[in-house]
Amino acid sequence: MDIGKEHHHCVVVGPEGERLLSRRVLNDEPALLELIRDVLALSQDALWAVDINHGGAALLIGLLSLTRP
Repeated sequence: MDIGKEHHHCVVVGPEGERLLSRRVLNDEPALLELIRDVLALSQDALWAVDINHGGAALLIGLLSLTRP
């Protein structure tokens, strides 16, 4: 995830390097939850990476922590 203040950009890359999803998403809970659902529909084993771990990424990181066991 490329983290921004108002928007983020998510790219999902498959095991062969193919782009499975590329989306700009608002930094708000409903939009991020929809993105998380869409990514997990592609793979329950998705590995998430963000370019920063504070500030604008806090909501996403918090939501991701709720979706994992």
